[in-house]
Amino acid sequence: MIKTIKILGLGLILIILSCEQSSSNEDNDLAIMADLPSIKLSRLVPDSNGSNASTVADVTDSGSSNITKKGVCWSENMVPTIDDSFTLDGSGAGEFNSNISGLDPNTTYYVRAYATNSSGTAYSKEEQFFSQKIFDGDVFLTSQDEVNDFGSQQYSLVQGNITIGKEEGSDISSLAALKDLIEINGDFNIGSYEVSNPLLEDLKGLESLLKISTQFLNAIVSPDLNILSNEKLENLDALNLTDLRGRISISDNQSLKNINGLSKIKSIESLFVSNNAELTNLDGLSGVTIQSSVSIIANPKLTILDNLNVRDELIGVIIRNNENLIDISFLSNVTKFETDFWLIDNPILSDLSSLSNLESIGRRFHLIGLGITNLDALSNITEVAKNFTPLSEFGLAGLEISENLNLTN
Repeated sequence: MIKTIKILGLGLILIILSCEQSSSNEDNDLAIMADLPSIKLSRLVPDSNGSNASTVADVTDSGSSNITKKGVCWSENMVPTIDDSFTLDGSGAGEFNSNISGLDPNTTYYVRAYATNSSGTAYSKEEQFFSQKIFDGDVFLTSQDEVNDFGSQQYSLVQGNITIGKEEGSDISSLAALKDLIEINGDFNIGSYEVSNPLLEDLKGLESLLKISTQFLNAIVSPDLNILSNEKLENLDALNLTDLRGRISISDNQSLKNINGLSKIKSIESLFVSNNAELTNLDGLSGVTIQSSVSIIANPKLTILDNLNVRDELIGVIIRNNENLIDISFLSNVTKFETDFWLIDNPILSDLSSLSNLESIGRRFHLIGLGITNLDALSNITEVAKNFTPLSEFGLAGLEISENLNLTN
C-alpha cells in the first residue's frame, strides 16, 4: 500500500513538472511572438506585362528591437518565406514600397510582407495574384504568322476586339498559339462577313478562353461572339466559355456539324444562326437562356428546335428558309413578341401547337410558305399590330398576319 502511494505521488510530481514545463514553453513562445514585429501587406498591384507587381506594406510595430530588414517574399506555392524569392527594402518601422520582378506571365503567385528584428522574422497575411499579361487595343490577325506571333507574347487578356481572318481568305489553319488567352473585353470575331478563314478546321488553342465581356461595369451593350465564314470548321468543341452575355452569331460555316462547345454559357442577349449547310442541331445551347431575340435562317439540315431556352417575352423571332424544320417547340412558353415574329419558307413545318400560349405580337406576324393546315394553335392571340391578310397565291400555306389587335382565331 505504501509503495502504491509512493508511485502515485511520483506520478503526480511528474505530471506537475510536465505541466509546468509546457506552460513555460508556451510562455516562452508568447514572449517570442510579442518580441517579433507586426507587419501588414496593404496593397498589391500586378502590372499589365505579367512580369512585375508593386506592393505597399507597413511595419506597424517593431517588436522588442529595431527592424534590421524588411520586404516582400513570393512563390508559386502557398505560405512563401524569405527562403523563396524576396526583396530587401531597407530597415526600420513604417510604410514601405516593394517591386516584385521576374514573374512568369499568366501564373498564380502567393505573396507575404516580412520584417526581421533580433527575435526573428514576422510575416503578414498571405495574398495571391495572377500575373496577367494584358494587351490594350483591338487585334487583327490576318495570317498564320500573325496568329503565331501574337500568341508567342502570351497575352491572357485583350482589352479590345479580336478579329481573325482576311478579306480574300486567310491562310490560318490553327489557333493553337492563342493558348494563353483567358478573357476578351470586346467582340471576338472568328471570321466575319468581310473576312474569312477557309482553312480553319477547329478552334483548338482557345481552351483557356473563359470570358467575352466588357471592362465597363455599367456598359449598356455586351460584346459578341461571331463565328462566320469558316468553310472547313467542323465543330466548336475546344471552347470552354462560361461568361458571354452579348450576341452569338454562327453563319456561313459550311462544314459545321454541331455547336457543343457553347454548353457552359448561362445567358446571352440574342442568337443568330444562318447558312450552315451541315448543322443538324443546336443542342450545344441547351443550357443557355436567350434574353431577347432568335434568328434561325437557311440551315437545311436543322429539323428540331426543342432545346433552346427563351424568356416568355421576347423582342422578336425569325425562322426562315429551313427546308427540313419540323419542330419549333422551344417557343412553347412564349406569350409575347415585342416586335416581329416570322415563320417563312419552312415548307414541312406543319405543327404550330407550341404557339398556343402566344397572346401578343407587337409588330409584324408572317406565316408564309409553311405546311400548316389550320391556325387553331393561334387562338390565344389577342393583339397584333397589323391586319391578318392571307396571300391568296400561296393559299393557306402562306399567311401574313398583321393589324388585328383582337385576333382570336
